[in-house]
Amino acid sequence: MNYLRPERLDKLAAEYVLGTLRGLARKRFERLLAEQATARLHVKEWETRLASLAVAIPEAEPPRRVWRAIESRIAAERARQPRPGVPARPAGSGFWRGLALFMSGVAALLVVYLGVAPRPAPGPAKSYIVVLNSDKMKPVMMAEADAASGEIRVRVLATQAVGRDKSLQLWGLPKGGKPRSYGLIPATGIVRLRFDKPIEQVLSDITALAVSLEPQGGSPTGQPTGPVLYTGEVIRPI
Repeated sequence: MNYLRPERLDKLAAEYVLGTLRGLARKRFERLLAEQATARLHVKEWETRLASLAVAIPEAEPPRRVWRAIESRIAAERARQPRPGVPARPAGSGFWRGLALFMSGVAALLVVYLGVAPRPAPGPAKSYIVVLNSDKMKPVMMAEADAASGEIRVRVLATQAVGRDKSLQLWGLPKGGKPRSYGLIPATGIVRLRFDKPIEQVLSDITALAVSLEPQGGSPTGQPTGPVLYTGEVIRPI
């Protein structure tokens, strides 16, 4: 895997912070974080972008089964600890592997229920953030509307399979109004969408963004004609 490509590294950092990078891929990226300052910088940038989610999304009480699972793991690890008079296991075995798995599980639960790991917000947010999810609630795209630059930047977190005769189109969904087209977006990479008026006005009455699958070149009617693939609520500056 080519980690030297900035686009690839940025995508992995986004998935890592969102908690969607799992298994061996996550372990490889964590090793990379220990070795490369550039990778750590990308992660820090994504943590800053998503900091507002930690305070904008209300806390949710995990189901009782989650706590039971955590308690079971703790009890199991305590049972594996050496009893008095019994030689301890070598460092790095049993207990520590289990503890690492337990902490990974706790971190994953925090990502699921709080959106991102709670972190103090660095100050008043300057951007509108939208995480566009599939119908299975998997983050697919990240949109950041920056008031300073007057543009919406859309990053594709998971490359989409779009036929040559199709296009992906971004829409703003106002409360009680018709969708507004914000332009076409690629199936991979990053696109910057600029507007002829301030972002605050562009998103003043927009509650969510959506992506639909349209004929090549975009909707011929000015309204969505194909299926809506991804949606996400607009997280506003606090």
